[in-house]
Amino acid sequence: MAAALEIHVIADSSGETAARLARAARMQFPSREFQIVRHARVHNAEQMLEVFDAISASVDPERGQAGRAVFYTLVNGELRGMVARFCTDKAIPCADLMGDALDALAAAAGTVPAGKPAGETWKGEHADQAAFLAGVEYSQAVPSAAG
Repeated sequence: MAAALEIHVIADSSGETAARLARAARMQFPSREFQIVRHARVHNAEQMLEVFDAISASVDPERGQAGRAVFYTLVNGELRGMVARFCTDKAIPCADLMGDALDALAAAAGTVPAGKPAGETWKGEHADQAAFLAGVEYSQAVPSAAG
């Protein structure tokens, strides 16, 4: 059997969002084993460099960077840029899971994002996650059978 693929999740909060997406995406590769490695609560460049050191230290000498990917959910643009450059330099496939979402919402809202990880936003403006989510309206589109 082939060696397990590694998905390194880098996040400024718990990393649960990226880990959930990684678990969902890996279902499309049922014949492969995966290992999700979380690097959570990364808030500054020094911590990011420590993450890069950990990722670099975990390289399999026989496979090199093959069999690895990085998923990241970071609200700080500078940290997202650091990850993108690291992955490009190391030839590691990566996915910025937060950048496009922030760009789309910023365009729709006509304003810039707060730039704070979710936990910090909730602490500063909301008593808890439930109170925050209670202020968000949800709807579910159901595809028609005719389509």
